[in-house]
Amino acid sequence: GAVPIILQARGWEALHARAGLAPRGVVGLCGAADSAAFALTYALDRLGYRQCADSALLLNLRGVVRVESYPFRRPSSSALEVTPAERLCALFVVVLAPANLPRLKRLAGAEAFSALVAHAYCFNPVDPEAKRRLVANYVSLVSQVPIYQLELEGGPQQVAAAQLILDAVSTTVLVSAAR
Repeated sequence: GAVPIILQARGWEALHARAGLAPRGVVGLCGAADSAAFALTYALDRLGYRQCADSALLLNLRGVVRVESYPFRRPSSSALEVTPAERLCALFVVVLAPANLPRLKRLAGAEAFSALVAHAYCFNPVDPEAKRRLVANYVSLVSQVPIYQLELEGGPQQVAAAQLILDAVSTTVLVSAAR
Protein backbone atom coordinates (compact mmCIF):
# COMPACT_ATOMS: atom_id res chain seq x y z
CA GLY A 1 0.00 0.00 0.00
CA ALA A 2 0.83 3.66 0.06
CA VAL A 3 1.46 3.94 3.81
CA PRO A 4 5.06 2.59 3.76
CA ILE A 5 5.96 4.96 0.94
CA ILE A 6 4.35 7.93 2.69
CA LEU A 7 6.25 7.13 5.89
CA GLN A 8 9.49 6.89 3.91
CA ALA A 9 8.88 10.43 2.78
CA ARG A 10 8.78 11.31 6.50
CA GLY A 11 12.21 9.75 7.16
CA TRP A 12 11.49 6.08 7.92
CA GLU A 13 12.46 3.15 5.72
CA ALA A 14 10.09 0.39 4.72
CA LEU A 15 11.07 -3.10 3.69
CA HIS A 16 8.70 -5.46 1.88
CA ALA A 17 8.78 -8.18 4.54
CA ARG A 18 6.91 -10.24 7.06
CA ALA A 19 8.09 -10.33 10.65
CA GLY A 20 7.76 -12.18 13.93
CA LEU A 21 8.41 -10.98 17.46
CA ALA A 22 11.18 -13.14 18.98
CA PRO A 23 12.15 -13.09 22.68
CA ARG A 24 14.75 -10.34 22.14
CA GLY A 25 13.37 -8.41 19.19
CA VAL A 26 11.84 -8.60 15.74
CA VAL A 27 12.90 -11.09 13.07
CA GLY A 28 12.19 -9.93 9.51
CA LEU A 29 11.62 -12.26 6.56
CA CYS A 30 11.75 -11.03 3.00
CA GLY A 31 12.25 -12.57 -0.40
CA ALA A 32 11.07 -12.69 -3.96
CA ALA A 33 9.34 -15.91 -3.04
CA ASP A 34 6.52 -14.57 -0.90
CA SER A 35 5.24 -18.10 -0.28
CA ALA A 36 8.57 -19.02 1.31
CA ALA A 37 8.44 -15.96 3.57
CA PHE A 38 4.88 -16.95 4.46
CA ALA A 39 6.07 -20.48 5.33
CA LEU A 40 8.78 -19.02 7.55
CA THR A 41 6.32 -16.68 9.24
CA TYR A 42 4.16 -19.71 9.96
CA ALA A 43 7.21 -21.54 11.35
CA LEU A 44 8.05 -18.55 13.57
CA ASP A 45 4.46 -18.58 14.82
CA ARG A 46 4.77 -22.27 15.69
CA LEU A 47 7.90 -21.42 17.69
CA GLY A 48 5.81 -18.91 19.65
CA TYR A 49 6.97 -15.74 17.85
CA ARG A 50 3.90 -13.57 17.26
CA GLN A 51 3.56 -12.13 13.75
CA CYS A 52 4.04 -8.35 13.82
CA ALA A 53 4.32 -7.42 10.13
CA ASP A 54 2.47 -8.89 7.20
CA SER A 55 3.75 -7.08 4.12
CA ALA A 56 5.81 -4.08 5.19
CA LEU A 57 8.36 -3.70 7.96
CA LEU A 58 8.68 -0.06 9.05
CA LEU A 59 12.19 0.77 10.22
CA ASN A 60 13.35 3.69 12.30
CA LEU A 61 17.09 4.01 11.68
CA ARG A 62 17.80 6.83 14.12
CA GLY A 63 20.31 5.15 16.44
CA VAL A 64 19.71 1.43 16.96
CA VAL A 65 17.47 0.01 14.21
CA ARG A 66 13.91 -0.19 15.55
CA VAL A 67 10.69 -1.56 14.10
CA GLU A 68 7.66 0.71 14.31
CA SER A 69 3.93 0.05 14.10
CA TYR A 70 1.87 1.82 11.47
CA PRO A 71 0.76 5.12 13.00
CA PHE A 72 -2.55 4.92 11.15
CA ARG A 73 -3.75 1.35 10.92
CA ARG A 74 -7.12 -0.32 10.75
CA PRO A 75 -8.49 -1.48 14.14
CA SER A 76 -8.52 -5.06 12.82
CA SER A 77 -4.72 -4.97 12.41
CA SER A 78 -3.95 -4.41 16.10
CA ALA A 79 -2.61 -7.98 16.30
CA LEU A 80 0.30 -6.84 14.12
CA GLU A 81 1.28 -4.04 16.48
CA VAL A 82 4.73 -4.05 18.06
CA THR A 83 5.82 -2.54 21.34
CA PRO A 84 6.93 1.01 20.55
CA ALA A 85 10.41 1.01 19.04
CA GLU A 86 10.99 -2.77 19.21
CA ARG A 87 14.58 -3.67 18.28
CA LEU A 88 15.22 -5.43 14.96
CA CYS A 89 17.47 -8.39 15.81
CA ALA A 90 17.82 -10.21 12.46
CA LEU A 91 16.69 -10.19 8.85
CA PHE A 92 16.40 -13.27 6.68
CA VAL A 93 16.32 -12.96 2.90
CA VAL A 94 14.54 -16.07 1.66
CA VAL A 95 15.66 -17.50 -1.68
CA LEU A 96 13.98 -20.42 -3.42
CA ALA A 97 16.75 -22.58 -4.84
CA PRO A 98 17.21 -26.27 -5.58
CA ALA A 99 18.93 -27.60 -2.48
CA ASN A 100 19.09 -30.92 -0.71
CA LEU A 101 18.83 -29.17 2.64
CA PRO A 102 17.89 -25.69 3.70
CA ARG A 103 21.04 -23.57 3.76
CA LEU A 104 21.67 -20.55 5.95
CA LYS A 105 24.45 -18.09 5.13
CA ARG A 106 25.33 -14.86 6.91
CA LEU A 107 25.66 -11.94 4.50
CA ALA A 108 27.77 -8.85 5.07
CA GLY A 109 28.71 -5.61 3.35
CA ALA A 110 27.75 -5.18 -0.30
CA GLU A 111 26.24 -8.66 -0.49
CA ALA A 112 23.87 -7.93 2.42
CA PHE A 113 23.09 -4.46 1.05
CA SER A 114 22.20 -5.83 -2.42
CA ALA A 115 20.04 -8.59 -0.97
CA LEU A 116 18.03 -6.16 1.17
CA VAL A 117 17.72 -3.11 -1.06
CA ALA A 118 15.98 -5.31 -3.64
CA HIS A 119 13.07 -5.47 -1.15
CA ALA A 120 13.04 -1.80 -0.15
CA TYR A 121 10.07 0.44 -0.74
CA CYS A 122 11.26 3.50 -2.62
CA PHE A 123 9.33 6.77 -2.30
CA ASN A 124 10.98 8.61 -5.19
CA PRO A 125 13.43 6.53 -7.25
CA VAL A 126 14.36 9.45 -9.54
CA ASP A 127 15.20 11.98 -6.82
CA PRO A 128 19.00 11.94 -6.19
CA GLU A 129 18.57 13.03 -2.55
CA ALA A 130 16.01 10.29 -1.87
CA LYS A 131 18.33 7.70 -3.45
CA ARG A 132 21.29 8.96 -1.40
CA ARG A 133 19.25 8.75 1.81
CA LEU A 134 18.01 5.25 0.95
CA VAL A 135 21.57 4.04 0.28
CA ALA A 136 22.88 5.61 3.50
CA ASN A 137 20.03 4.12 5.53
CA TYR A 138 20.51 0.61 4.14
CA VAL A 139 24.29 0.78 4.62
CA SER A 140 23.56 1.68 8.25
CA LEU A 141 21.02 -1.14 8.51
CA VAL A 142 23.40 -3.86 7.26
CA SER A 143 26.13 -2.61 9.58
CA GLN A 144 23.85 -2.95 12.64
CA VAL A 145 21.60 -5.95 12.01
CA PRO A 146 22.65 -9.51 11.12
CA ILE A 147 21.45 -10.36 7.60
CA TYR A 148 21.07 -14.00 6.56
CA GLN A 149 20.27 -15.66 3.26
CA LEU A 150 18.09 -18.72 3.72
CA GLU A 151 17.86 -21.05 0.74
CA LEU A 152 14.84 -23.34 0.59
CA GLU A 153 13.61 -25.64 -2.12
CA GLY A 154 10.14 -24.78 -3.41
CA GLY A 155 7.12 -26.95 -2.72
CA PRO A 156 5.00 -28.16 0.17
CA GLN A 157 8.04 -29.21 2.21
CA GLN A 158 8.83 -25.50 2.80
CA VAL A 159 6.96 -25.33 6.09
CA ALA A 160 8.70 -28.40 7.52
CA ALA A 161 12.10 -27.21 6.30
CA ALA A 162 11.45 -23.72 7.66
CA GLN A 163 10.46 -25.15 11.03
CA LEU A 164 13.67 -27.22 11.19
CA ILE A 165 15.99 -24.38 10.25
CA LEU A 166 14.33 -21.89 12.60
CA ASP A 167 14.34 -24.41 15.46
CA ALA A 168 18.07 -24.86 14.89
CA VAL A 169 18.94 -21.16 14.77
CA SER A 170 16.40 -19.67 17.18
CA THR A 171 18.57 -19.96 20.27
CA THR A 172 21.92 -19.29 18.64
CA VAL A 173 21.19 -16.73 15.93
CA LEU A 174 18.00 -15.00 17.04
CA VAL A 175 18.86 -14.71 20.71
CA SER A 176 22.57 -13.95 20.38
CA ALA A 177 21.98 -11.50 17.51
CA ALA A 178 19.93 -9.33 19.83
CA ARG A 179 22.68 -9.03 22.43
